[in-house]
Amino acid sequence: MDYPIIKYPNYHEIALKSEIPIPEPPKEPGKPILESGNMGCFSLIGIIIGVFLAIKTGEVFLFISPFALFLLIDFAVMSGNKNKAQIDYEQKLNRYNIELSKYNKELTEYNILVQDTRNKYDTIRHRQIILRNFIKERTSRPTNKRVNQNQGASELFFKQYLLSSFPYLIITDHILGEFNCSEPYIPDFILQDNKTNLHIDIEIDEPYSLKSKRPIHYIENNKHIDNLRDSYFNKAGWYVVRFTEEQVLKYPKKCCGVIAQLLADTIGVKYPTLQEKLLMNTPCWTKSKAIELRSINYREKYLNAHQKEKEDFIENYYKNLEERRRS
Repeated sequence: MDYPIIKYPNYHEIALKSEIPIPEPPKEPGKPILESGNMGCFSLIGIIIGVFLAIKTGEVFLFISPFALFLLIDFAVMSGNKNKAQIDYEQKLNRYNIELSKYNKELTEYNILVQDTRNKYDTIRHRQIILRNFIKERTSRPTNKRVNQNQGASELFFKQYLLSSFPYLIITDHILGEFNCSEPYIPDFILQDNKTNLHIDIEIDEPYSLKSKRPIHYIENNKHIDNLRDSYFNKAGWYVVRFTEEQVLKYPKKCCGVIAQLLADTIGVKYPTLQEKLLMNTPCWTKSKAIELRSINYREKYLNAHQKEKEDFIENYYKNLEERRRS
């Protein structure tokens, strides 16, 4: 698993697999079968009479004679039935060939209809419509406010890029609902599009805490320890996007480009100015890797390296904001 991590609500895959409705295909006609004749009832009658006479008189020929007579009758009847069955079969076969020719023509027309209807452009458009309907109908909105006490300088730095890239769409300090036995999940940032009801939980992950020094956001047994949290938002219809702290500090515009691409793929809104080069993937760290990074003060190093850049960016942001207010 690599960063950036994007986790989708269940309906996303359903929408991407949906096909444009088309009529049922034509039904193939069944080929007729020539039925073979069986021994008729007259032969059976002959056997019964022959056995009766043979037992009654003790003469074997009295059994053979009735059986032979009725067998001849049976053959005559069977020959007539066979001729009739052959004629009936040939008539059915002629009708079948006509129906088969009609079926093949209808099948060709049907395949052309499917190809024309389910072309790449219309299929993408159909799936986007389905997806937008799912987003509108199945996504829960945050209703409660809760201040996120864990936001630091890195979050504040990236927040300015988010606000600049997605005006009026970024909110913070909101939750979906209260938890009875634990603290509620508070997203670092929420991208909320009121027009489409799209909601994205945007998270910044660090390998360990600066205060407690304990490993966080790591992989254990091939599973991210935040899976339960992410699943909570996915079930509410939200998308979840996770970046590393180092990614948002070094490549904030590219991180915004990842979010912009998700917006284009889901609700069809494009941000041409955010068409940056792809953000390089960063492998998720294990618990042991996080401990190793902690031992060399890895997080402190990249935070200090970008400290001046963060301070200058934030200062310029608020300076420009004040100038816009005055004008």
